[in-house]
Amino acid sequence: MTSLDDAPRATTLSQLLRGLVLEDIVLRHLRAECFVKVLPSDVRVRHELREPTIVVESTGAIVFEHTMHLFVELADTTQLGAVHIVMVCSYRAEDLSGLEPAQLQRYTPSSVIHVWPYLRELVSRTTADFGWPRLTLPTYNANP
Repeated sequence: MTSLDDAPRATTLSQLLRGLVLEDIVLRHLRAECFVKVLPSDVRVRHELREPTIVVESTGAIVFEHTMHLFVELADTTQLGAVHIVMVCSYRAEDLSGLEPAQLQRYTPSSVIHVWPYLRELVSRTTADFGWPRLTLPTYNANP
């Protein structure tokens, strides 16, 4: 619940978040490793999306760095392969005065929505190219 003292700040943050403009999405890092020559047929692929790193640059750009890990493993969680992906979303905002990077955490679901289709395609293509069971990530649900 927002107190009266917090109302102007909440409105300012809300206005800022509505005013963010997506400028770019970049694949910053991709590393894939397979630890065995032939994968058995009973493997599973699971993914983990970490909380993004958020940086407000001196140029005024707001950068969300999303990291995803894929693990190819047996039912007993023995790892047979791994993929590490880092994608970056850059946004522009008119006025960042008085804003702390921690406040931008509220924008994370929107940032994930922007990067998720690219992650889905990259994950699907990478797992298929490696001869692993094709993993198609589900559509992103911002309100689980």
